[in-house]
Amino acid sequence: MGQNGANLIILDPAQRVLVVRHNYGNKLFGLPGGKIEPDEEPADTAIRETHEETHLIIEPNHIELLAQCTQRNKSVVNLYRTDRFEGDLVEEPTDEISLAQFMSFEEIICRKEEFGTGYLRMIIMHMRCVLGLACPVIEALLYEPIEVPAESPNVLVRI
Repeated sequence: MGQNGANLIILDPAQRVLVVRHNYGNKLFGLPGGKIEPDEEPADTAIRETHEETHLIIEPNHIELLAQCTQRNKSVVNLYRTDRFEGDLVEEPTDEISLAQFMSFEEIICRKEEFGTGYLRMIIMHMRCVLGLACPVIEALLYEPIEVPAESPNVLVRI
């Protein structure tokens, strides 16, 4: 079994999603977050990791749990979201992150090959919730395809 983690979807006033490009592995885009430390609550992990990676400050009472996502290795990722943050986004690369930027949902889907599959599925879960297609999510499997709304509201594409 892998290690449990927590990620945070952060929305700017234009409802764009904050994504980070990692400096390790396949160097793909993902969401701020990381592994839960012993004796740490998942929400605290999401807030701590987000600050380490982006320099943004998130208050604990400003996040909400969107889903608990089970990965293929049976570890669980707690997915949170917020549209309230303080501070300036990191501009220089760090040891873990080469880039942090806000992207629209459309841009994310157009650039889907640049995202880790699990992260992309978590972002789609959020968008499906925003569109009223499936909310709240609460429990999800990150290793199964998910349908994403396409240009037409009656068309869904599986990712």
